[in-house]
Amino acid sequence: MKENPQSAAPLKTLIILASTTIIVIGFFIFQNSPTIKNTPKTQPSSTLNTSNWKTYQNNELQYTFKYPKTWKFRESMSMGYPYINIFDPIVQAQSPEITDVIQGAMVEIYAEEFRAVVPMSEHVRNLVTAGRADDGSLLEEQFEESTSNVWGVPGPHLINRSGNILQHLHAALIEYPETDLFIRIVLTIRDTSPNQIGVYLDTFDQILSNLTFNPPNTFPLPDFTKNP
Repeated sequence: MKENPQSAAPLKTLIILASTTIIVIGFFIFQNSPTIKNTPKTQPSSTLNTSNWKTYQNNELQYTFKYPKTWKFRESMSMGYPYINIFDPIVQAQSPEITDVIQGAMVEIYAEEFRAVVPMSEHVRNLVTAGRADDGSLLEEQFEESTSNVWGVPGPHLINRSGNILQHLHAALIEYPETDLFIRIVLTIRDTSPNQIGVYLDTFDQILSNLTFNPPNTFPLPDFTKNP
């Protein structure tokens, strides 16, 4: 039995129209779907000249480090122990009395008596800063957790990304004669270009590589990535 050409023509037309409609709809869905972008990882160089960096020594907590001479050094007390800030030139240009980083980078070193009643992972996360949206609401924090030996014993290394804030934290639990101290060094970068972030990370790596620590006694922290 032969197919009637006149009856087959409308069927072919419908098939062509349906195929074209599916292609057009698929194109618009693809065009309007959200794009997930991977933030490129900056690789700090090792070409920084540290020969003219300044040296700071803290006899109470028994550590020494070097920092760029163009960065502003400030020492005060917090929770009864030395609190160190060093600010890059961009932060210095914002205000004579620096209380927070609006743009640029800051490194802090401070200690506290370890009395945390929450799991170690939660305590460390509470030490970093959340970014804020235009309406003032807190932005989500994205954490990367690993182990650091900056202070001579294993301790937490936390990377925090939240809005325009990037933070690196290295900490350790140190047994001093009087009490146990949770000591840490934190880099905070805010509202900065990717290239400048690479410079700051390189500078921070050099500060860490020049950090020497001679405490009376140390002991490793428990695995802070696991809650009890």
